[in-house]
Amino acid sequence: FDYVDCKELLQLSPEQMRSLVDIALIVRMDRNSWRNRGNKLVEFMNLGSVKDKTVMDFGCGFGLDGALFTRCGARCILADINPCGLMIAKNVMVICSGRNPQRLTLVRNNPPYFGECQLDMFWSFGVLHHTPNIRGILERACNLLNPGGECRICLYSDRRYSKLMGEDAPQNSEGSPRFREFVERCDTVGNYTDWYNADKLRGVVQDFAELTHCDYIADDNLIAAIIKPKKS
Repeated sequence: FDYVDCKELLQLSPEQMRSLVDIALIVRMDRNSWRNRGNKLVEFMNLGSVKDKTVMDFGCGFGLDGALFTRCGARCILADINPCGLMIAKNVMVICSGRNPQRLTLVRNNPPYFGECQLDMFWSFGVLHHTPNIRGILERACNLLNPGGECRICLYSDRRYSKLMGEDAPQNSEGSPRFREFVERCDTVGNYTDWYNADKLRGVVQDFAELTHCDYIADDNLIAAIIKPKKS
């Protein structure tokens, strides 16, 4: 799938929308597709743990992940910067699960980034590498987690950078002479992209959280990381 204007999606009939959702789910869940190679993405989502839990799908986009969490019994908050996109994600959730989201939350570019809520899981797939505000967003999320809660995020990896650019990932991405080239290769709708590995992400969250898990998934293009607030 390429990017589709959400206003075009809102014009689809219910039958057309349901067919699109069915196809998108097949692509998303396919163990042979790059995103879910070897079922690693689905395993990382930890769907068996979310029943009766509150999950935020941050940067929800089309809304497939939020719909899957809801289908598995979660109360899901959909969060995105695009109001029209939130309506699409809501429709996708209803189609997939027969349930509405607990809440729709509009994301802002400045603190506190999103509204007050209580979360058991903060989920974000392929979004936070597109903002320089990753530290502030994750700190906000950690402050809203219930005891035992966690952030599960997937970010572009240093190995993705190396594969695309043919060189080792620079420690200071924005200071690299090839920063704009990397952004253009990875972000066709925005203007920012960064890469991460365990060491770099640990440095981002070290003041307020602990990185408890970090592994490469999606043909090494992404890292899948679990972050938990530091115990006070």
